Amino acid sequence: MTWKRTPTQQFLYAVPPHFRLFLAVAGFVVVPALLNGFFGTLGYSTLGTATWILGYIGGAVFVWYYWLRHIDFLGSHAHDTEETGEE
Repeated sequence: MTWKRTPTQQFLYAVPPHFRLFLAVAGFVVVPALLNGFFGTLGYSTLGTATWILGYIGGAVFVWYYWLRHIDFLGSHAHDTEETGEE
């Protein structure tokens, strides 16, 4: 069984990694900041703050899910001690 990429995945893999990082920062930092300012000028500062917080949380979840989830932060020594029972 071969795995086929969707058109969205093909686009994302064709984009250079630095540009993907730029898109992530723009989407999860700049846009919520602009919306926060926009809602604040309309008198909806609570909605602006919620937008800002949700943007940062969404960005953190996105970065974890697509970039950090697959990284093994334990290192090789952690796997060695589990097998031998040593500490």
